[in-house]
Amino acid sequence: MKEKKQQEMEGIPEQPPKPKKEDKAKNTLLEEAEFVVFDLETTGLGAKFGDEIIEIAGVRIKNGKVIDKFSSLVNPGRPISPGATAVNGITDKMVKDSPRINEVLPKFLEFSKDSVFVAHNASFDMSFLLEKMKYMNYRNFKESVLDTLVLSRKIHAAEKSHSLPSIRRRLNINCESEHRAMGDVAATGEILILFLDTLVKGGARTLKDINKFHGGDPFKYVKMYNDMLR
Repeated sequence: MKEKKQQEMEGIPEQPPKPKKEDKAKNTLLEEAEFVVFDLETTGLGAKFGDEIIEIAGVRIKNGKVIDKFSSLVNPGRPISPGATAVNGITDKMVKDSPRINEVLPKFLEFSKDSVFVAHNASFDMSFLLEKMKYMNYRNFKESVLDTLVLSRKIHAAEKSHSLPSIRRRLNINCESEHRAMGDVAATGEILILFLDTLVKGGARTLKDINKFHGGDPFKYVKMYNDMLR
């Protein structure tokens, strides 16, 4: 305080405060931003009701190109129901020798560090991630999140369906293994690249521009997670 008063007396301009990490992230130029598009396969729909992650996959994208990949099956420590297997094709035999979530999740979070998380219908995938991070007492989650479902509803506003298969058909994107994590991630990654290209042509230059178009708080899951830890 004394130093500040002395600066005012001497006519020295006060130094502006350093930008917060969140502000810096929002103002990152798109060509410098890195996105991790990810998808989970699970034993069911309820992260809070005992359902487990059985596969995690992600691709890291920068400047419209995939620069890294992550993929792992996860042993849920319990039988996979026939209903879940009917959806994603993952069986007990396939995950029998796979690592547990407490081994896989830290590796995925390290892979995703300092990126923008991207998922289709992100609330589903994030609900499982947050529950498992809480279980592991993970304390360093600070990434923003984008949802390609939300982007599709705004970019393709005249369309009725915004399911992943519907968007793929509109954009002529193939999916080699639908309802498996890496297959859906590869397709969602291509969708993100095309959506970003559309927004850049419309004048977007920074993550702040993308977040403004997307709407909502890009850091809402960080805040939600911090509340869960209290």
